[in-house]
Amino acid sequence: MVVDLVNTVAGLLGLALTALTLTRVRAVRRAQRDERTLIRTLYGTDAAATRIRAAASHLARSRDAKARELAQDLILFSGQIEGVSRALDSDGRAASATGAVELKEEGYFTSEFLAEVVAGARQAIDVLMYRPITIATAPVLAALRDAAERGVEIRMLALSVEATDEVLSHGATVMPAAAVYQPEQLRPQLLEAERRIAIHVKTWPAAAQRRLGYRRYRTPPGPHLIRADRVISAGFVDLQSGPMPVRFDERVFIQLPADGKLGTHFTSHFEVVWASAEPAPMQ
Repeated sequence: MVVDLVNTVAGLLGLALTALTLTRVRAVRRAQRDERTLIRTLYGTDAAATRIRAAASHLARSRDAKARELAQDLILFSGQIEGVSRALDSDGRAASATGAVELKEEGYFTSEFLAEVVAGARQAIDVLMYRPITIATAPVLAALRDAAERGVEIRMLALSVEATDEVLSHGATVMPAAAVYQPEQLRPQLLEAERRIAIHVKTWPAAAQRRLGYRRYRTPPGPHLIRADRVISAGFVDLQSGPMPVRFDERVFIQLPADGKLGTHFTSHFEVVWASAEPAPMQ
């Protein structure tokens, strides 16, 4: 009887200590998050990025070539500020255990890959792609809707149908061999994919629709990536080191923490392109 009582008391004490430890861990995380927010407020980084972006927008409309060049530099600078802020704000629940860069042998940007990545996101999803055909498939759009409904903020960047022939030609050269070869083939594919996305998004609840941002960029394609919370998956789509794979599931990619040096670079690049891109009509 006494032994049973001692065991019961010991079990209750262990449970209480576990609960206390968990509460303290959560409190520390909240304190760290609040500290980061306070630092950004004191130094005015958020406000500075907004003002720099506004100044860049004004200078970009100037007829003076030097003013437009300065505008591009300011956009880059504001993107770097916002990229670092987003990396710091991520909570790390989806980060790899080691925090190291991992090479994945296949499966990049397939429908299955995207649906799995989106399903694991809890805060934010950023996608920088060339052509949104895979995004426009039913499984991925359904996963995006579920993510938006649970409060995930989603931003997507794709090539603009109004980009120059030179830009689209470059985009065509870095796509899988079974894709496209000329700008006149790529433009209708971009439009059709956007149309499918728009039709699906119109069925989402209003709150979920507001969490989706879709923009077009007109610059030559650079990195190709998707960021889910604190993990970035980046494809070797733009590396001309050998023949492009015929199938999407043959493409290799890397996964890395968004708050590391390389991850911060990718995040900053996304912010730069996002700031300079135009919202798609999505209708």
